[in-house]
Amino acid sequence: MSKKRNKVCGIDVHKRFLVASILDNEGNCETKRFEQDLDELILLKNWILDSGCESVAMESTAEYWRPAYGILNPEINITIGNAYHMKGIPGKKTDVLDSQWIAELELNNLITPSRVFTGDLYELRTLTRARNKMVNNSTVFKNKILHQ
Repeated sequence: MSKKRNKVCGIDVHKRFLVASILDNEGNCETKRFEQDLDELILLKNWILDSGCESVAMESTAEYWRPAYGILNPEINITIGNAYHMKGIPGKKTDVLDSQWIAELELNNLITPSRVFTGDLYELRTLTRARNKMVNNSTVFKNKILHQ
């Protein structure tokens, strides 16, 4: 398998923090943890830029990836991957191992990017999802009433 990139960053995303691993094609790896606040996300961006990463990859975990994406996107090539398609090797699972696995997938160009909606399309998609959820909830309640 030929490696398409020289140095990348893989980020394991959580609600309150991120674990990022920078990996190069020689196998060198450095991992750091960052909180999900503006100051820490700026530190993450500077660390990635100073390290000379060609790209960053992260899973599309709920909406938790959006703050990091918003900070990194203008200056860094980002791949958002579907978590289901990026599952790692079964066994002991840690945030560090997950971020390293994501970095390895990105280093080898093995992540199929997810569609990232912005602006009006993002708002429309959010409203459509909320409407669908309300319709589904209404149907559940109607069925409960009918089957009692």
